[in-house]
Amino acid sequence: MSKLNIRKAVASDVEALKKLIKQLGYDITKEQLEKNIELPTSKAGHHIYVAENTEGVVGFASLHINYWFHRCDGFARMSSIVTDQKYRGTGIGKTLVQFLENIAKEAGCTTIEVTSSLRRKEDGTYDFYVLQGYNDECQSTYFRKSL
Repeated sequence: MSKLNIRKAVASDVEALKKLIKQLGYDITKEQLEKNIELPTSKAGHHIYVAENTEGVVGFASLHINYWFHRCDGFARMSSIVTDQKYRGTGIGKTLVQFLENIAKEAGCTTIEVTSSLRRKEDGTYDFYVLQGYNDECQSTYFRKSL
């Protein structure tokens, strides 16, 4: 694998990110994605990073830093992470996860979490997170309401 560079996502990454998001199973317009890339500059605690090699953007990850009202520490959530299917198994995902973990630690977070759709279990996503040291700690019920 060629040298990997991780940097903040910029507007010129939109087309590459759109393709990667499609590999995650989601469809998003170019316009909405451009707005989403602007989010980290307007809201503290939101981060979007791309991994690139000599061939271009080969992965991305997003991280959100949150703080508890009732505790003194923070927690982080990886909300999306993907490596281009052409490069899976080469260490890019692991490098992105470690990169995000370091940012979370620097922000004072004591935990980091990630959720993964049930449909991702068969493609090895769950195994990937276990290999990175993540545990299935379903200790609560996840409630959601559409607004």
